[in-house]
Amino acid sequence: MKDERDALRAHAERLEEKVAVKDEELKRANRNYVDLTQKLQEQELEEETSNLLADQLAGLNGQVRELQDAHDAAVQECTRLRSESTKLRAENKTLSAERDKLVRKKEKLEVKKAELVDKLNISEKARIAARERCIGLLERQQVMD
Repeated sequence: MKDERDALRAHAERLEEKVAVKDEELKRANRNYVDLTQKLQEQELEEETSNLLADQLAGLNGQVRELQDAHDAAVQECTRLRSESTKLRAENKTLSAERDKLVRKKEKLEVKKAELVDKLNISEKARIAARERCIGLLERQQVMD
Protein backbone atom coordinates (compact mmCIF):
# COMPACT_ATOMS: atom_id res chain seq x y z
CA MET A 1 0.00 0.00 0.00
CA LYS A 2 2.82 2.25 0.72
CA ASP A 3 4.07 1.64 -2.75
CA GLU A 4 0.69 2.41 -4.18
CA ARG A 5 0.47 5.55 -2.15
CA ASP A 6 3.98 6.55 -3.23
CA ALA A 7 3.08 5.74 -6.81
CA LEU A 8 -0.11 7.81 -6.48
CA ARG A 9 1.85 10.67 -4.93
CA ALA A 10 4.45 10.47 -7.65
CA HIS A 11 1.68 10.36 -10.25
CA ALA A 12 -0.07 13.30 -8.53
CA GLU A 13 3.21 15.23 -8.48
CA ARG A 14 3.76 14.48 -12.17
CA LEU A 15 0.20 15.64 -12.87
CA GLU A 16 0.78 18.77 -10.80
CA GLU A 17 3.98 19.40 -12.74
CA LYS A 18 2.10 18.85 -16.01
CA VAL A 19 -0.65 21.21 -14.79
CA ALA A 20 2.01 23.74 -13.78
CA VAL A 21 3.66 23.39 -17.21
CA LYS A 22 0.26 23.71 -18.91
CA ASP A 23 -0.52 26.75 -16.72
CA GLU A 24 2.78 28.30 -17.80
CA GLU A 25 1.99 27.48 -21.45
CA LEU A 26 -1.48 28.95 -21.01
CA LYS A 27 -0.01 32.09 -19.39
CA ARG A 28 2.51 32.38 -22.27
CA ALA A 29 -0.26 31.85 -24.80
CA ASN A 30 -2.37 34.45 -23.03
CA ARG A 31 0.57 36.92 -22.99
CA ASN A 32 1.20 36.19 -26.68
CA TYR A 33 -2.51 36.70 -27.39
CA VAL A 34 -2.45 40.01 -25.51
CA ASP A 35 0.75 41.02 -27.32
CA LEU A 36 -0.73 40.08 -30.70
CA THR A 37 -3.96 41.92 -29.88
CA GLN A 38 -1.96 45.02 -28.92
CA LYS A 39 0.11 44.73 -32.10
CA LEU A 40 -3.06 44.36 -34.15
CA GLN A 41 -4.55 47.43 -32.44
CA GLU A 42 -1.33 49.34 -33.05
CA GLN A 43 -1.37 48.29 -36.71
CA GLU A 44 -5.02 49.35 -37.02
CA LEU A 45 -4.16 52.65 -35.35
CA GLU A 46 -1.18 53.08 -37.67
CA GLU A 47 -3.39 52.28 -40.66
CA GLU A 48 -6.01 54.79 -39.52
CA THR A 49 -3.27 57.33 -38.93
CA SER A 50 -1.80 56.61 -42.35
CA ASN A 51 -5.21 57.01 -43.96
CA LEU A 52 -5.78 60.25 -42.08
CA LEU A 53 -2.35 61.53 -43.09
CA ALA A 54 -2.98 60.47 -46.69
CA ASP A 55 -6.27 62.40 -46.67
CA GLN A 56 -4.57 65.44 -45.17
CA LEU A 57 -1.75 65.13 -47.68
CA ALA A 58 -4.26 64.99 -50.53
CA GLY A 59 -5.92 68.13 -49.15
CA LEU A 60 -2.58 69.86 -48.82
CA ASN A 61 -1.65 68.83 -52.36
CA GLY A 62 -4.87 70.46 -53.54
CA GLN A 63 -4.02 73.62 -51.64
CA VAL A 64 -0.50 73.58 -53.08
CA ARG A 65 -1.96 73.28 -56.60
CA GLU A 66 -4.32 76.18 -55.93
CA LEU A 67 -1.50 78.29 -54.50
CA GLN A 68 0.76 77.40 -57.42
CA ASP A 69 -1.97 78.39 -59.88
CA ALA A 70 -2.46 81.67 -58.00
CA HIS A 71 1.31 82.22 -57.98
CA ASP A 72 1.52 81.54 -61.72
CA ALA A 73 -1.32 84.00 -62.36
CA ALA A 74 0.39 86.61 -60.16
CA VAL A 75 3.70 86.13 -62.00
CA GLN A 76 1.91 86.50 -65.32
CA GLU A 77 0.17 89.67 -64.10
CA CYS A 78 3.47 91.00 -62.79
CA THR A 79 5.10 90.39 -66.18
CA ARG A 80 2.21 92.16 -67.92
CA LEU A 81 2.45 95.10 -65.53
CA ARG A 82 6.22 95.37 -66.00
CA SER A 83 5.75 95.41 -69.75
CA GLU A 84 3.05 98.06 -69.46
CA SER A 85 5.26 100.07 -67.09
CA THR A 86 8.14 99.97 -69.59
CA LYS A 87 5.79 101.08 -72.37
CA LEU A 88 4.41 103.91 -70.23
CA ARG A 89 7.91 105.08 -69.31
CA ALA A 90 8.81 105.25 -73.01
CA GLU A 91 5.59 107.17 -73.75
CA ASN A 92 6.27 109.47 -70.82
CA LYS A 93 9.76 110.16 -72.12
CA THR A 94 8.38 110.95 -75.57
CA LEU A 95 5.67 113.20 -74.12
CA SER A 96 8.22 114.97 -71.92
CA ALA A 97 10.39 115.64 -74.96
CA GLU A 98 7.38 116.96 -76.89
CA ARG A 99 6.37 119.12 -73.90
CA ASP A 100 9.89 120.55 -73.66
CA LYS A 101 9.85 121.27 -77.40
CA LEU A 102 6.47 123.00 -77.10
CA VAL A 103 7.70 125.04 -74.09
CA ARG A 104 10.68 126.24 -76.12
CA LYS A 105 8.39 127.04 -79.06
CA LYS A 106 6.03 128.90 -76.74
CA GLU A 107 8.92 130.92 -75.34
CA LYS A 108 10.05 131.83 -78.89
CA LEU A 109 6.50 132.78 -79.80
CA GLU A 110 6.19 134.93 -76.67
CA VAL A 111 9.43 136.70 -77.59
CA LYS A 112 8.18 137.17 -81.15
CA LYS A 113 4.82 138.41 -79.82
CA ALA A 114 6.59 140.90 -77.57
CA GLU A 115 8.63 142.10 -80.56
CA LEU A 116 5.48 142.42 -82.66
CA VAL A 117 3.67 144.27 -79.85
CA ASP A 118 6.64 146.63 -79.66
CA LYS A 119 6.55 147.10 -83.45
CA LEU A 120 2.78 147.64 -83.28
CA ASN A 121 3.21 150.24 -80.56
CA ILE A 122 5.93 151.98 -82.57
CA SER A 123 3.77 151.75 -85.69
CA GLU A 124 0.75 153.10 -83.81
CA LYS A 125 2.84 156.00 -82.47
CA ALA A 126 4.13 156.64 -85.98
CA ARG A 127 0.57 156.49 -87.36
CA ILE A 128 -0.67 158.89 -84.69
CA ALA A 129 2.28 161.19 -85.37
CA ALA A 130 1.64 161.02 -89.14
CA ARG A 131 -2.07 161.69 -88.56
CA GLU A 132 -1.27 164.66 -86.39
CA ARG A 133 1.09 166.00 -89.08
CA CYS A 134 -1.56 165.45 -91.72
CA ILE A 135 -4.15 167.23 -89.58
CA GLY A 136 -1.66 169.99 -88.92
CA LEU A 137 -0.94 170.33 -92.68
CA LEU A 138 -4.64 170.34 -93.49
CA GLU A 139 -5.29 172.98 -90.88
CA ARG A 140 -2.48 175.12 -92.28
CA GLN A 141 -3.85 174.71 -95.76
CA GLN A 142 -7.28 175.70 -94.63
CA VAL A 143 -5.89 178.68 -92.82
CA MET A 144 -4.00 179.64 -95.94
CA ASP A 145 -6.94 179.30 -98.12
